[in-house]
Amino acid sequence: VSISTFMICLATVMVNLTSGSYDPSIPAAEMAKEATLMTQRGFTNGFGTFGGAFLSISLASFALTTIIGWYFFAESNVIMLAGDKKSIVGMFRIIAIGFLVVGTLLDGEIIWMLADLFTGLMALPNIVALLFLSGTAKKLLDHYDKCKKEKLLKWPTEDDLK
Repeated sequence: VSISTFMICLATVMVNLTSGSYDPSIPAAEMAKEATLMTQRGFTNGFGTFGGAFLSISLASFALTTIIGWYFFAESNVIMLAGDKKSIVGMFRIIAIGFLVVGTLLDGEIIWMLADLFTGLMALPNIVALLFLSGTAKKLLDHYDKCKKEKLLKWPTEDDLK
């Protein structure tokens, strides 16, 4: 995923730079608002009408696969938390579809702010879990340091973590 994302971003930047759609006189804040148009103009300048159509189809495909991926990620977490309670999973599905519908009606800036907010909120339970696991993590680090010092390759056992 990282390499493909890097390659897509690199290709986009190169098209924008070489096609003349990038204008260094435009402030970064303004350019961020018009980035999609700049990129579409760059693809159209570089590849003709096929370029603009290709970019539109690519963005739509990327958006769809991202929505599907995040949905399955979220549903698997709901199933893990709810167990066999099909009513909770069904309720989650209805809520997810509702959010998708609402998302199509809201302004793009609001969607990005909500995405940033919920991404930040996802960090909270992870931070709490890390705090609870900090003692175990410290014991594992101490075990690793001890093995490294003694030049041993040994998996930790329960006795090592006491």
